[in-house]
Amino acid sequence: MNYSDEDALKEVLERKKTVTRKRNAKASAYLAGVSAILFAALVSVISLFPQGSSVSGSTASVYGSFLLGRQAGGYVLVSVIAFILGVTVTLVCIRYKNTNDK
Repeated sequence: MNYSDEDALKEVLERKKTVTRKRNAKASAYLAGVSAILFAALVSVISLFPQGSSVSGSTASVYGSFLLGRQAGGYVLVSVIAFILGVTVTLVCIRYKNTNDK
């Protein structure tokens, strides 16, 4: 079969799109997996501490962070999870925008 230059260029560009789509899908799956593992690790670490105990073993002082006091583990966990969720949503939105712009 004889290809013209235009047909060859169209085929190369289509193959490039396919390869780029597969690469982005693989990166998104990897990012989702790492986020899920990190979330599970954080939840399991916080569940190791009994309710009402201090993570550092001491109470908060003027010189230390007030989040290291008693019963603050839940707040720290929620803030870390919210940060991870925010980063994940931001990255997904950026990837979605980049794929739609091309």
